[in-house]
Amino acid sequence: MAMAAVREFEEGFILTVLQEQEGNQVRDAQDLGIHRNTLRRMIHSLQINIQPIGTAAPSTTAARVLTP
Repeated sequence: MAMAAVREFEEGFILTVLQEQEGNQVRDAQDLGIHRNTLRRMIHSLQINIQPIGTAAPSTTAARVLTP
């Protein structure tokens, strides 16, 4: 039960940060004080759906966050 609460909090928190920075994962990670790869792992494990904007690699470009 506690793990579900932690997961729900993490998902909401990360969604909020991603939306504030318009999905720029590099800036999001810097704001959170974590490495970009850590943020990407969290996005993947929480199954947060993002849609890359532009033609650059998804890990370094801005993205639209698609909320469920």
